[in-house]
Amino acid sequence: MAAETTTEKRCPSAKPHVVGGFGEEHPANKAVEDACHAVKTDFQKKSGENVAMFHPVSYKSQVVSGTNYLIKVDCGSGSYAHIKVHVPLPHAKEQHPTLLSFKLHKKEEDPLVPFEQPVLDV
Repeated sequence: MAAETTTEKRCPSAKPHVVGGFGEEHPANKAVEDACHAVKTDFQKKSGENVAMFHPVSYKSQVVSGTNYLIKVDCGSGSYAHIKVHVPLPHAKEQHPTLLSFKLHKKEEDPLVPFEQPVLDV
């Protein structure tokens, strides 16, 4: 008796989705701009950086109890930061975006890669 074989068909351009992970990178939108603006003061305080600008360029998102955003931010003068921000669900007790972590001294071409670097309270 011949062994039964199955053939899995996939779209050649389809990338596997990581359940619970960050999705594909996209250009920044209004929700990302709002989240970025909401954590700018906290970022400056905790990073010690007085940035000339704080403009989101692109992002990846992760759905949790709310949304985690991994955002590439243009800080001016060719300097970039990668920040991780949590935006709670609309019915959550805490309604404000929270800066979870950041990485400084990034370049425009640096890919957005998930990282764990907690922000210390200052």
